[in-house]
Amino acid sequence: LGLMAAGLVFLTQQSALAEKLIFAHDWVPYGKHASFYVAAVNGYYKSVGMDVKVIRGHGSADTVKRVLAKEPDFGLADTPAVIIGRSRAGSVKIIGIFADEGMNVIYSLKRSGIKAPKDLSGREVGDAQGGACISIFPALAKLNGIKGWKHSVMRPAVKNPTLLAGKVDAICTFVTVGVPLRFRAKKIGVQVSEMRFSDWGLDLYGASLITVDETIRKNPGRVRRFMEGTMKAMAWTVENPDAAMKVFLRLHPASNPTLTRLQWDVAAKHLMTPYAKKNGIGSIDAKKMANTRDLVVKYRSLKNSPKVEDIFTNKFLPKLFPKYSPAS
Repeated sequence: LGLMAAGLVFLTQQSALAEKLIFAHDWVPYGKHASFYVAAVNGYYKSVGMDVKVIRGHGSADTVKRVLAKEPDFGLADTPAVIIGRSRAGSVKIIGIFADEGMNVIYSLKRSGIKAPKDLSGREVGDAQGGACISIFPALAKLNGIKGWKHSVMRPAVKNPTLLAGKVDAICTFVTVGVPLRFRAKKIGVQVSEMRFSDWGLDLYGASLITVDETIRKNPGRVRRFMEGTMKAMAWTVENPDAAMKVFLRLHPASNPTLTRLQWDVAAKHLMTPYAKKNGIGSIDAKKMANTRDLVVKYRSLKNSPKVEDIFTNKFLPKLFPKYSPAS
């Protein structure tokens, strides 16, 4: 009994001593975010002396803004949004890539006749004000001769139903969002077309893990421990998707189990690229980052072009090579 009591006291002390931090991802929780909740619940953060609260985001631009204000200590945001924030004298910095292949995509109804980017000329494209996808859409437009297009501002939650109802020509979003979109489209007998930015000249980095220069400079150990817990949980989720989805669904019981798994499968495919398999998950290639920066700066008409070394660092990444079995 004495030993048991001593053990409980030790665990309580360990919990009390754990560094309390906040991590904000980019949007409402869905299958794509499963590994972050695994890190918080399955002891990955605890193992590195951290008590991390994972909270939802309100879009990548908002997450960048909040991380710059040090409201969450770390965040997940689309890389173009991070580059835009950095170009405006912001100190936000990428410490690992989650989507090694960008997820930006245009969805339209097949009956609309939209088959290539140029077919979006004179059309309305729906996305949130300041949405991560629409923020880089001007680059797609300039590269592919899309003229006279209009941004139809709408809340993210209504994008899918608005498209399916034929009230907007197309929506700008992420491929993970395509999972519930196609699911609903099939139910109502509607066919959806997909146009990925990466297939039309925009091979950009996608979602990335971020913090600020000051944290990196003053407390590199904190960054290293956070990344160790985060990436180990991510590797475990890649190798154990069924178990990871159970963790996520316990925390978010209203989520559809089938869609949750499909959303993770899409995210895992964009994480486990040939580059990641060779260099470790989360690793960033300087040349690809430079290309991402150049495209964002050029087509967003940014006044300042941040140095590549100021945009990202790989030094806090553990070298992890999870075994990946793509979903059929």
